[in-house]
Amino acid sequence: MCYNVTGQALIDNYHDLIGPLIQSDEFSRIKVLDVVTNRMGTINKDPNSKRRALTAKEIHDLLEVTTDWRQLLYEVALCTGLRVLELRSLTLNHLDVENCGLRLEAGWTKNRKPGFQPLPERLVQHLLEFAKTGFISKRYLRYCRRTMPPDNARLYVPSHPAREMDKDLEAAGIPKETNDGKLDFHALRTGYIILAFEAGANSKEAQTLARHCSAHLTENIYARTRDERLSEMGESARARKIGNPDTCEGL
Repeated sequence: MCYNVTGQALIDNYHDLIGPLIQSDEFSRIKVLDVVTNRMGTINKDPNSKRRALTAKEIHDLLEVTTDWRQLLYEVALCTGLRVLELRSLTLNHLDVENCGLRLEAGWTKNRKPGFQPLPERLVQHLLEFAKTGFISKRYLRYCRRTMPPDNARLYVPSHPAREMDKDLEAAGIPKETNDGKLDFHALRTGYIILAFEAGANSKEAQTLARHCSAHLTENIYARTRDERLSEMGESARARKIGNPDTCEGL
């Protein structure tokens, strides 16, 4: 099973989904709670341990070298920002095929009301198809006997997904650490939040999409500037210039 998804296509799908969502009246009523912060431990604010987002090319390369089940796991993580425990808890009941998305449980939201997370239509179909193979339950039984997955689980999430991702990063030739930060499984969530800002979300909207308890956490721990994004903005600004091209007149 190969979905043949490029990194840029995944980002474009994300922008198409998030753009209308953050502009809707319903979005302003969605408030989500960070339900697993205490389980995952306190956040390390050491600049040397900050995470970065994958570039579009890196996303493509990562999805090219990995296995089917990890490809699906990475895509869902990139398109939703869900954490490991949340991804492992996803079941058939959370999948809304008609509306193309995931129905988040009330226990995951700050106001104790159900939330909705949109997904690309093709990804919803892949989740349905993959679950029918029986791979998920067999994999859990063989490798994660101590982990009790829910009935009708939609994804196989190993006990240490970061270790699996390290193998794929190496195979794809993607550096785990650069001057911009490190890559691990939780960096997929970082990328999701960065893309939310790049798609036009304001501080409150990004906080809600990230299911954080405070905007400070979203802006100061997760938000990043990316060289490729800054270059795109510079090119866009230059393309809109009028008057003397050697001056900033007309900007």
